[in-house]
Amino acid sequence: MHVTAGYPPSFYNLLTTCPHCPAHNAGKLLPSSCAQEDRLVYSTQYFWVVLCKNRRYHKRQNLFFGHQIPLAETDAVLPPPVISEPLKVRCDDCGEEHSYEPKDLLRAEIETPAYFTPHPLFAD
Repeated sequence: MHVTAGYPPSFYNLLTTCPHCPAHNAGKLLPSSCAQEDRLVYSTQYFWVVLCKNRRYHKRQNLFFGHQIPLAETDAVLPPPVISEPLKVRCDDCGEEHSYEPKDLLRAEIETPAYFTPHPLFAD
C-alpha cells in the first residue's frame, strides 16, 4: 500500500528499493522489513587524532569541527598515551606540518582510512 501525498514516483522508489533484496526492488517491501538489513557493515574505528591547525584550508570541508588527522588506532576505553614532548604531525590532506601539545590529542570514532600509517610515536 502506497500513500500518495503528491510526491513524484521517484520519491517512492527511494523508499522501496533495496540493493540486497529482489522483493524490495520489485516494490513489494519497505526497506525497514528487509531480512538483509543485518548485512550493513559499521566501518568505523577509534583513532587518536589531532585537529589540523591549517583551518583556512580545511574550512571548506568541515566548517564547524576541523580536519582530523589520524595518528594511531585505539579503542573506546584505552587511556591516552603519555607524551612528554610536542608532536610533529604532517596533515594527510593539506600537507602542512605543525607541532601539537599532548593536550591536543583526541580520541575520535572515524571511518577507517583507506591508506593509514601510524605516527612513528605510536608504531609498535
